[in-house]
Order: sequence, then structure tokens, then C-alpha cells
Amino acid sequence: MGSAYGCGFTRGFRSAPPERYYQSWEILQDIDRFTGSVTANWRPFSWMTHRLTIGTDLTAEQNEEFQARVNPAKDTLIFFLGPTTSLGYKYQTRRTHYNNTFDYAGTINRNILANLGSATSLGVQYYRKRIEFIGVQGNEFAAPGLETVASAARKTFTSDDYLDNNTLGFYAQEQLSWNDRLFFTAAMRVDNNSAFGEDIQWALYPKASLSWVLNEEPKAREILPDFINAFKLRLAYGQSGQQPLSFSALRTYTAITGPNNTPAVTPNTVGNTDLGPERGHELEVGFDAGLMDDRLGLEFTFYNKKTTDAILLKANAPSGGFTASSYVNAGEILNRGFEALLKAQLVERPNVSWDMTLTAATNHSEVLKLAGRDTTIIFGSWQHRIGYAPRSVFRERVVSATYNQATNTISNAMCDNGAGGTVPCYNAAGTVTAPRVFLGRTTPSFEGSISTGLRLWNRLTLNSMLDVKTGYKKFDNNLRARCQVFSLCLENMYPERYDPGRIAEVRSNGTLVSFVVNDASFAKLREISLTYEVPDNYASYFRAKRASVNVAARNIYTWTNYTGLDPENQFLSGANVGLEQDNLPQLMSFVVTFNVSF
Repeated sequence: MGSAYGCGFTRGFRSAPPERYYQSWEILQDIDRFTGSVTANWRPFSWMTHRLTIGTDLTAEQNEEFQARVNPAKDTLIFFLGPTTSLGYKYQTRRTHYNNTFDYAGTINRNILANLGSATSLGVQYYRKRIEFIGVQGNEFAAPGLETVASAARKTFTSDDYLDNNTLGFYAQEQLSWNDRLFFTAAMRVDNNSAFGEDIQWALYPKASLSWVLNEEPKAREILPDFINAFKLRLAYGQSGQQPLSFSALRTYTAITGPNNTPAVTPNTVGNTDLGPERGHELEVGFDAGLMDDRLGLEFTFYNKKTTDAILLKANAPSGGFTASSYVNAGEILNRGFEALLKAQLVERPNVSWDMTLTAATNHSEVLKLAGRDTTIIFGSWQHRIGYAPRSVFRERVVSATYNQATNTISNAMCDNGAGGTVPCYNAAGTVTAPRVFLGRTTPSFEGSISTGLRLWNRLTLNSMLDVKTGYKKFDNNLRARCQVFSLCLENMYPERYDPGRIAEVRSNGTLVSFVVNDASFAKLREISLTYEVPDNYASYFRAKRASVNVAARNIYTWTNYTGLDPENQFLSGANVGLEQDNLPQLMSFVVTFNVSF
């Protein structure tokens, strides 16, 4: 019959035919979510208001993988499982997310002068985020029909952990209005977060803004063109903070088994008592305009944001005993660009209306400073380097090589030297010595969208949205695994068809990988939805005031040259931001929603 993993059994697949996975595994996820809030408003005087909101967002998630014990007399899939795996296993995790909020605000409104109004606000906010996690796994069921972890012969995985993050903040704000067309706001916020280092107590964030409704000024109205019916200028400056991840400031240890099977610990993270918030200083200048009796609306904003004390991940020297990377306030980062929005009422008729909205945003990001003596923080293929966007990709890049088809060999591999020339990729000992060069940023430099709505007979509304992101690259680790680990790419089978430089990387045993860092720009048809508003006389049958039905399709189609499964897929933590491997692509979904108002 041949090998259990031979081509006759696998039908050309690497390790097993598809039914081995479909029939052997049961994989499920169950999510229960509750969101609720209570808001109380109190107005003891005409000039004083109080508002208190208490809310909670609770999510209970259960994930399960189950493979039953295979009966060798009845199930031929045992050939693809092996003697141990065929005994079955069960893996189960439960994760509970708690997000609780407390938000109080009090405001006093008064007129200082006849034309000068004032609104003074004081507030306090408390946010608590807690994640509880428990996981178990049991392998090797003693008999068919057993399905619980407790009935497995070996318990190979247990985990019980939690994450807790708390923020307490106070703020004061003063808003002045002159003739209801010139507005000035000044505010101060102070925060404390449980993830701050012990040497950090409170963080202060000031802000100020000025807006001027220019079209309401008599003299300005005389010089504004007639097609401009509304025009407002905006200027704002503010500071904001991003707290560190929970426990990232703490020195931690990992439990291990010590000598003579006694419990012991080993260093894990070094901690940082000085770890504080990442602070952003942002200046915005812009305007809002209404044109042609508000048939056109235009919003434009230029922003310049400088982030100081940027929280960056930094590798620690193994000689220090703490091998895990740690977070430090290590940088100053510039983000600059514009955001624009255009709304257009294209058709307005008694039974037909059609509107369209266009958005566009650019971003230039650059590391300006890094703390300490290092000018670069290196984390694998990603670097924080002065003059480049944060977490940019730097790797050796092969620009030429020689392929000998007769001997099926690669030689004379030359790499980019970072200065417009080339240098040998390897030294005489066969070690890669070429410098790592900039391959691209990992966040988009441009984002835009087009959305449109068509309304018919005041009953049917058709909406759609297309969004675009360009100017960034991603690390396609699926491609690296296929080509360099499992040798399943066409480059492995037909090297003569490809550029020799690419073949040199594919055959480099994983040391040269620039061919997997690819453009992730895309356009995606994000959503199409149709809403029908039920006539009031039909809604009254249910004693309702209004009722509607919405049918929506989401994540419909993606246009991209990206080599991976989905240009939006990536890991979202640690050093792997900007890397995709084994991530499930966003699924196309169809949603039906009924809305009833009583």
C-alpha cells in the first residue's frame, strides 16, 4: 500500500487530504456579549447641569478544539494521524473581558457680558479593563466516546491568568463664546494609570482651541463669494497620552521546576520603574465650508503631531539575566499630514436622492530622537531608526545573482549596499555580511474612502462603501514558510523561470528574506446595504412608531497585489506587528437587522 504519507494517500497534498481536517476536528467559538449603561441628568438651576454615566461592556468568549479518538477498524483517517494523535485531544479556553466606566461632568453656563458667554465644566472619569483567562488541554482518550479534558489520560496544558488596567482622570474646561460665532476653549486633564511605573504618579494634558464662524461676520459676508454659504476656521492644540500595556513596568519572573523537582523562578522581564505615558503634542489647523446651499460640504485639516516619550519595545542583553524584551519611553516621533472630507448631494428629487462622501488622509511618520546612546532599536526585521517611520522593515536585499541551469546552482549573489551600489551578500565563510537596508514602512501613508447612498421613494436606501490604503508593506511569513521551509513554491520547482536574485533568496536557508516583504496596498469593497422603512400603518400592528429592515453584505471584495491571504491580516502585539502568518482573513458576512421603535 505504500507509506501512510505517500502520494497515493495524500492525493498531492503535503501531509493529508482535506477531509482529514474536516472530519477529524471540531472547532468552535461561542461569544456572549452584554453592553449596558445608565445616564442620569440633573438640572437644579437653569444655569447648572450635572450628568452621570455608568456603563459596562461584558464579553464572555469560549474557544474549543476537539478531536475524538479514532477507531482504527472503522476510520482510515488514522493513517494521517499517527498512533498518538489518533487517540484524540481536547483544547478549551475561556476568556472574559470586563470594561467598566464611570463618567461624571458638571457644567455651569453664564453670561459674563451681553455678548460673552461662558461654560465651565468639571469632570471625573474612571475606566477599568480586566481580562480573565483560563485554558486547559487533555490528550489521549482511553476509549472512543470520551469528550472531556478530565477524561484524557494526559493533561498537557493549563493556564490561569488575568490582565487588569485602571485609569483615573480629572478635567476642568472653560469655553467662551463671543456673539455665538467666535469660540475659545481651554482645558486641563490629569490622569493616573495602573500600568505606570512606580516613579510616575500623575500626567497632565492641556489643550486649547479657537474656532471662528466667518460667514456670520457682517464684513466677511461682503467679501465671501455667493456660493459659500458657511465657512468656519479652526485652530487647536492639545496633548494626549497613551498608557503602557498592563504589567509592562513590573519586573517579572517565570515559574520553573528547580533542582530535585522543587519550585523555582527564573527572570522574565526586567521592568521599568520610570515607564510613563506616551505623550502626544498635536497642532491642527483647518476649515469647514458649506457650498451651493450646502449641496457640497468640505472639511480640511492639517495636523502636526509630535510624540515624546514614545513607548517602544527594546531587546535586552541576555547577559543581564532578563532575556524578554521590555518597553521603554525611548523616542520622539513626528506624524504630519492632512485629512479631507467632501460631501456632495448629487441628486435631490421628491422620490430620488443621491449623496456621496469622499475622504482622504495622508501621513508622514518619522523617528526624530531615540533615548540613550543607541541611534537604532532593532527588533528582528523591524527597526526604530532616526529618519524613518517607526517599526520600518530593514533586511538584506539581493539585487543580482547568477543561475546555472545545467548544474541548478546559484552563485555571485550581490546585495544592496544602502548607498546606491552593491556588495557581496556572503563572505568567504558563507555568512551573510551585507547591510540591512530600508524596505518599507508598516503603516499606510495614505487612506481614503468612497461612500454613497441612494434613497428611493423615501422607503428604500442603498448604501455602499469602498476604502483604500496604500504606501506600506507587510512581512508575508506564509510565503517564507512555503518557499524556504517546505519548498512548495514554483520557484523551488522551476527556478529557471524566475529572476536569479529571487532564487538566491529562496535558497538562502531563511537568511535572505526581502522577497517576502511586499506591498500591502489595497482597495476593499467594505459594505453594501439595503434598508427598507416599513410604512407606519404596518408598524402600528406591533404598536410601534417606526420599523425598518436592513440587509448588509460586508468585506465583499479586495483588490490588491499583496502575496498573502489578506493585506489587513497581521499580529497585533510585540515585535510581530506588520507580519502575517496563519491569520484567518476577514470573512465575508451577511447581516439582517430589524429595528423597531416604540
